[in-house]
Amino acid sequence: MQVRHVGVVVEDLGGAIRFWKLLGFQLSHQAEEIGDYLDTVLGLVKVHITTVKMYDDAGQVVELLKFRTHDTEGGPYPIFRRGFSHVAITVVNLDAEYQRLVSFGVRFISEPRLNEYGTAKLAFCVDKESNFVEIVQDIIPLRAA
Repeated sequence: MQVRHVGVVVEDLGGAIRFWKLLGFQLSHQAEEIGDYLDTVLGLVKVHITTVKMYDDAGQVVELLKFRTHDTEGGPYPIFRRGFSHVAITVVNLDAEYQRLVSFGVRFISEPRLNEYGTAKLAFCVDKESNFVEIVQDIIPLRAA
C-alpha cells in the first residue's frame, strides 16, 4: 500500500493553488464533480465540488477541494486537534526555503530548528485557510521501518 493523495478542503481555491505552487507543486488537473455517484460515495445530497490535483517533482499529490454546495465551516483548528493535523514536505535546504516563503508572506510558527535527535531541521507554516504544513530538511535520511 502507499498514500495516494492528501485532500485539503479550502474556501479560497485560487489562494490555495498559489500557496501550493510556492511549495513546488504544479497544477495537473481541475474538475467539477457533481452527480449521484458523488452523492453516494460522500453520503451527501446534491453535492458539487471543484477538485484540483497538484503534483510535486516526486509525484506526490495534494487534492484541493472547494465545496460549492455545502458550508465548509470549521477552522482555524489547533494543531493538537484529533484527526489529521498537517502535511509534511521534504526540502533540500530549509533555511533557503524558509526565507523564500517568508518573502512571499507565508506565516511560520517559528524559525527552522534542528530536532532533538539531530536528524532533521523543521519549521511549521500555516496557509491562508489555517492548515498546518511542516517543512522538513533531513540531516540524517529517514529510513522505512
